[in-house]
Amino acid sequence: SRMLTDSHESNLVRWNPGTAGVYESHFFKVNLPEQSRAFWWRFTILHPTSGTEGGGAPSFDLWAISFDIARPERSFAIKVPHTPERVRIDREVLNIQYGDCRLRHGASEGTIAQGGHSLTWSLTWPVPMAAFRHFPHANMYTGKIPKTKLITPVIDGRMTGHVVVDGERLDFADARGMQGHNWGERHAEQWVWVHCNAFAEDESAHFEAVSSVIRVAGVTTPQLTLLHLAHGDGTSTTLNGLLDLARNRATLELPETGEPGRLVWRFRGASGDTCLEGHVSAAPERFVGLCYPNPDGTTATCLNSKIADIEVRLLRKRGVWRLERTYTATALAALEIGLSTESPSPGDDGRPVLRGV
Repeated sequence: SRMLTDSHESNLVRWNPGTAGVYESHFFKVNLPEQSRAFWWRFTILHPTSGTEGGGAPSFDLWAISFDIARPERSFAIKVPHTPERVRIDREVLNIQYGDCRLRHGASEGTIAQGGHSLTWSLTWPVPMAAFRHFPHANMYTGKIPKTKLITPVIDGRMTGHVVVDGERLDFADARGMQGHNWGERHAEQWVWVHCNAFAEDESAHFEAVSSVIRVAGVTTPQLTLLHLAHGDGTSTTLNGLLDLARNRATLELPETGEPGRLVWRFRGASGDTCLEGHVSAAPERFVGLCYPNPDGTTATCLNSKIADIEVRLLRKRGVWRLERTYTATALAALEIGLSTESPSPGDDGRPVLRGV
C-alpha cells in the first residue's frame, strides 16, 4: 500500500462490514464570524449489535447543523440516511461518498435537504502532516478500553469554499475550522468536547479538550479530562497522561429550573510548573439537540454548539501561580455536551429544548 502521512492514516475508516457492534464518524466544522454563522457536518456509520433492531445491518447517515448567531431561531439540523447501495467507502485513503455527498482528506462537497431546509457546500482545507492524538498510549486506540476512540486529523484547519444555506450563498477563504474522527463500541456515559482555533489574542493558537465518564467492567469512572493548548510560537501544553486524566478537574453547570442562564463547562489541570484553566459557555438557544444511537440500541443525547464563548488561561508556577496568557473567543468555540439515556433529560427543568433531529 502507498505511504500515508500520519494525518491521512488517522482518517482511515476503521469499520469493516464483518464487524458489528460499532459506530464511526468523521466530522468537520467551520466558523464564519463575519456572516454570523457556523456549520458542522458528520458522516456516520452505525453497525448495530446482532440481535438489536435493524438485524445487525449497517446504516449510513449524513448529519449537518447550520448555526445562526444573530438569529438562533433560524438554526437547524438535518439528518439524511443513505442506503448501502448509495455508499462508497475507500479503504486506502479517506474517501467517503454518500449519494452525491463526499468527504475526502482535506475536502468535502454535497447537498442535503430536509424539513424545508437545504444545505449545499464545497470546502477545501490544507492537511497537516501529523494528527492530534488525544490518548497518550497507542494501545488505547487498539484495545478495548476506552470504548470510544477519538483523534483529530486536522486540529487547526483553514477552510475555503462556499455554503448555500436555504438559498443564501456564503463565500469564504481561510475560515477557521477543524476535522475530527471517532469510532468505538458506544458513546461515553457523559462527555464534553470543546474546540477553538479562533482566539482574539493569537490567531494561530488552538485548544481542544475532552471530558468523559465511561463505564469499565460495569463500574462508572470519575470524570476523566484531557486538555491541549497549542500556542502561536509552536509550543504546546498537553495534559493527557494517565495521571493527568485523573487529576484534571472539570465541572458542568446547567441552568436551574426556570432560569434563563447559560450552560458552563469549567476546567483546570496542572502538571509541573504549568496550569491550564478556564471555561466555555453558551446560552441554551445556541445549542441544537441531537440523538446519537449506540450499536446496542441505546441512545445518547448530544447538545451541540459551534457558537460558544471560551476563555483559556495559561499559568506558570514561579513560587506561586502567575497568569502568563489569556485566550478568548466569542461565539467561535465548539461545545458539545453528551448525556446517556440514564442521565436527566435535557428537555426537563428549563434546560435546553432539543431542536432539529
